[in-house]
Amino acid sequence: MVNVSKHSKDKFAERIKGIKDFTERNLYVSQNSEQIEGWIREMYDYSQFLWSGQLGANSTSATYRIKGDVVLLLDTKETAIVTLFRANFGFPQETNLIVIRDLVAEIVERNEEAETERVKWESAKEVKQQEADSLDSQIRNLQEQLSLLQSKKKILSDDIELARCDYDLKRKEAEKYAIMLCNTVEFRNDLKNMKVA
Repeated sequence: MVNVSKHSKDKFAERIKGIKDFTERNLYVSQNSEQIEGWIREMYDYSQFLWSGQLGANSTSATYRIKGDVVLLLDTKETAIVTLFRANFGFPQETNLIVIRDLVAEIVERNEEAETERVKWESAKEVKQQEADSLDSQIRNLQEQLSLLQSKKKILSDDIELARCDYDLKRKEAEKYAIMLCNTVEFRNDLKNMKVA
């Protein structure tokens, strides 16, 4: 059951019952507190949701509901009625009610459209999230494949380097034997004589 604040009872006496005098209003509220609380709860029970949000830069978030031309301001969880006031656009009462009715109809229509879009978004979000999750899985798989291919490439590069080393080793061995064979005493004497001449 929604709680009814003392402030909302005071504002009911002032704004709905029209009791402007502070002392008279306090007396009326103290003598009729339970009855006022019942009237306010009944308004709440038959009220229509308008909006939840922050009205003004310095205010806290609240929920707004309407019954006739009376706007009820509640905490966002709708556990307490904080205050109430009449929606008054400065027109005669009948015109004012027509404006309120038309605005409420627009709010209801926009809220229904927003709910339809929310359902579409939720549905699309779930499908798109599944697709994104699938892509994440594919990306992980491809990254693992890439890692394996890079390892394989490194092994091949190492094999190439090993083969080059084997080639260099054999070439150096052949060079060693060629130097042994060619680096004879006669060849060294020829080299000395070629430098002199």
